[in-house]
Amino acid sequence: MNILIKGVNALMADYSVKVTDIAIADDSILAIGEIPDSFAADYIIDGKDRFAVPGLVNAHTPVSYTHLRAHET
Repeated sequence: MNILIKGVNALMADYSVKVTDIAIADDSILAIGEIPDSFAADYIIDGKDRFAVPGLVNAHTPVSYTHLRAHET
């Protein structure tokens, strides 16, 4: 399924906030900003008054190391 989010406030890589469009193809982000002319959306979401931020996922630490994190007691 192709999804287009139009006019959403997005946190960009340089930490600025920009009103932009986001194209999602299947389960991957295809484009942020300039959407290819060949992209055909199956579903369009109005992003007005919404805020898109990247997922805050720790992709660096292996899962097996999570039990070694220091925890305050």
